[in-house]
Amino acid sequence: MRAIVTGGAGFIGSHVVEAYLAAAEAEQASRERLYRARCDHDFQMAAIGRRATADLDADGHRIAAGSVIVVSPWLLHHDPRWWDDPWGFRPERWLADDPARSRDAYMPFGAGPRMCIGEGFAWLEATLVLATIARRLTLSHDPTHRVELQPAIALRPRTGMPMTVRRRST
Repeated sequence: MRAIVTGGAGFIGSHVVEAYLAAAEAEQASRERLYRARCDHDFQMAAIGRRATADLDADGHRIAAGSVIVVSPWLLHHDPRWWDDPWGFRPERWLADDPARSRDAYMPFGAGPRMCIGEGFAWLEATLVLATIARRLTLSHDPTHRVELQPAIALRPRTGMPMTVRRRST
């Protein structure tokens, strides 16, 4: 991120860029925890499909070459084999890695050679959008609104997310 933002230093002013970078780098873990906390319940890829190129055995289940295999990151992220209280909203779960957990138990952008090429952009975009909004506004979700998921390429709220927007006092 430093290389991307610093490239504009001549236009923005290096003191502004350095101040932003210092804050952004200090908060990188917090942003990741926020994103991962959001993944505790919210919207991510509904399913990833692949075609088996050879016969294989997956935990005693035979999968023939040519079969379509579908993995749901959302279900994986709620699997009790990997997560304590998988359906609870527990952002603190991201404060430390669990060495007993498979590194593929959390894969919001997929995994392996066909992982989403937009991951870096998504982190950058989320950082900039959150910083821009949070600096001036507070957003509160209507607690009476029930969020229903709609699977598409990514899970999304079927009926939107009604929010109350308030300007932050300066």
